[in-house]
Amino acid sequence: MRFINHRGYNVEAPENTLSAFRLSKEHGFDTIECDVTLSREGIPMIMHDATLERTSNGQGFAYEKTYEELRQLDFGSWYSEDFKGEKMPSFKEFCELCDKMGYKAYVEIKNDTPMEQANVDEIIRIAKEYGLLSKITWISFKEEYLVYVRNRLPKARLGYLAKPSADVFHRLKTENNEVFFDTNYKKLKPKTIEMAKECGAAIEVWTVNTEEALENLDPYVSGVTSNWMSK
Repeated sequence: MRFINHRGYNVEAPENTLSAFRLSKEHGFDTIECDVTLSREGIPMIMHDATLERTSNGQGFAYEKTYEELRQLDFGSWYSEDFKGEKMPSFKEFCELCDKMGYKAYVEIKNDTPMEQANVDEIIRIAKEYGLLSKITWISFKEEYLVYVRNRLPKARLGYLAKPSADVFHRLKTENNEVFFDTNYKKLKPKTIEMAKECGAAIEVWTVNTEEALENLDPYVSGVTSNWMSK
């Protein structure tokens, strides 16, 4: 079973921050998950929501703000005063940390951020700069964004987060890559598992945060994204 830390160790630090990602290693994770959005200039940044209100002192859509505007925001105080002044990481900083700490990564390309092939190319370029292409699994709710990755990296491991279907699997599959379904564990149905088996697709699930939920997973599930469970 593969375990992936959801947005870093967000039970002890604000999600999708360098502080949270650093803590993942201390709690037994060697694979971390992050969410990639864009600044207005197209600089890849790390944040889950399309809008800034929940996890910062900013307002509006992140992709409508410049890099400098995003970097001036506080992404820690909403969680705890201990993290006051925490910055929104760039994807470059995330990759640098992964390289330094030896992490593998699940990189979610946000479906609510307008992206084109060129934007995904830049994300890939940064990952390549840090030698991480063989250590990254690319995931998204938007099939088109996974197609952008496949166009440039025909061997890339791709995980589809939206409703699993055989048609999507075959559209994303190449001769040399792995395509799997990454789904909400609460919505995983026996018919989905049978379909995945017929396609030859693995199934991973999110976000499993109780021992009971983990124990009740179908044996076919091969990966779990969790806020805190590393085994």
